Amino acid sequence: GKVEYFCKVKKKHRIDEKDISVAYMEAQIQKLPLLFLYTNQITKKAEDMIKTGAFSNAVVRKIE
Repeated sequence: GKVEYFCKVKKKHRIDEKDISVAYMEAQIQKLPLLFLYTNQITKKAEDMIKTGAFSNAVVRKIE
């Protein structure tokens, strides 16, 4: 079926956990799952938070 996402795209040199956290909160306000796309690098701390499941209902992907 169809699923609507709250999509946030960031074009920065380094994405940190604050960027993802802000987007996650915006998605929660809209009551939608988060689709977070970034272009360059993601910090180790943000990567660890994603792996531990801190952001449930969130899809984080790198785009070229």
